Amino acid sequence: LMYLDLGFVEKIGRGAFNGCASLQRFFVADGNSYFFTDSRGALYADLTGSSTAVVAYPAGNASSEYTTYSGTVAIYDYAFYGAVFLEKLSYLTTLVEIGDYAFSGAERLSIVCYSNVAGGLSAGTADFEQSQSRVESIGDHAFNGTALSVFRFGKIRYLGTGAVSWDGIKDTVVYLNVSSVVKTAGTPVILPETASATLKIVVGTKLYDYLACEDFAYLKDYLYSR
Repeated sequence: LMYLDLGFVEKIGRGAFNGCASLQRFFVADGNSYFFTDSRGALYADLTGSSTAVVAYPAGNASSEYTTYSGTVAIYDYAFYGAVFLEKLSYLTTLVEIGDYAFSGAERLSIVCYSNVAGGLSAGTADFEQSQSRVESIGDHAFNGTALSVFRFGKIRYLGTGAVSWDGIKDTVVYLNVSSVVKTAGTPVILPETASATLKIVVGTKLYDYLACEDFAYLKDYLYSR
């Protein structure tokens, strides 16, 4: 399956297109009040006002870079699931939320950042700390199986279970919110049974607050002030 025309579809289930590895483009009917596609064939939900949300990116699209559509406030669950050719994702200032498994299996993804700074980041970095960034929430296992190893979550207020899945093979650094302890669904960082690399979680002056928080206590050996 390379092309999918959804016509006047009104509802799409969570992860509906998982496993469509060859899919290159979505289509919807002109006049569809619920969904539309952008120039890359990615599927979007048309929300109230000028707001939009990424529903599904065609996993077989061979482009290595992608920028979210104007007005995108959310990247829905599984939106970029299995997008194996995607290496860089740029988002705009409207983005607030990244859903569960949003980039899971996007194995070449090595840069996620605000669009105007994409050229200044080292490979392996997911950056949500730029002054223009408004992302506050990252869902369960959002970056599982990607090439990311530096997570700049300094402005993030909520992390789902396994928002960071450390494989124990890559040296990994996670920068957490230093203004207040991040809320979580429990187990925000997944640890491997064995590791040959290092994990460092930087929490600044909030070190004792994070150590006292039940959701982060299991990470005590990896928490650092700087």
